[in-house]
Amino acid sequence: MLLSHSFIVISLFSLLGLVMVFVIIRSVIFRYPLTGKPSIRPFYFYLAKILFFLNWMLFLTKALFPGFGYIPVPTFLSWAGTALLFSGSILFIPGVLTLGSSLRYGIPEEETRLKTKGIFRISRNPLYAGLFIICIGSCLYFPDLLNVLFCVLTIVFHMRIIQAEETFLADRFGKEWGDYRQKVRKLI
Repeated sequence: MLLSHSFIVISLFSLLGLVMVFVIIRSVIFRYPLTGKPSIRPFYFYLAKILFFLNWMLFLTKALFPGFGYIPVPTFLSWAGTALLFSGSILFIPGVLTLGSSLRYGIPEEETRLKTKGIFRISRNPLYAGLFIICIGSCLYFPDLLNVLFCVLTIVFHMRIIQAEETFLADRFGKEWGDYRQKVRKLI
């Protein structure tokens, strides 16, 4: 029996959810914060997080309820969106797990270490690269104008977040960051 794209999408989002639950439990057990200072104006920072969440939830909703929406989606687009979800997850999940106790939603206020191993040898921002790929996959899977708008705004605001975070890393890690930045691309 062949797997349906809906089953794969639901399975991958379940895995992403489990990873995030693991991250929350780990932060509670080891007593480190998951939040930091917003790297751009708070309104835009939190709006960016809400928009990507809405984009991902529309993706999952379409998988759970295939008749959802008013636009008939060709099967090849559903599979292309599923493939992008898989590809984005390959970047996002190892990025989250590699950051470990350094993971923050925002700029950390305490000392952290620069991560350059694992998936961070391929991308300086694998979480954002994965997030963007999944958002684009969502637009293929559920090509609704509102979903596309969420995706575009997510990418625009998160590119500003990346720029601010990289400025912070340059200030905090100096030459170590500069050397790393020369070797590894921003996204992919």
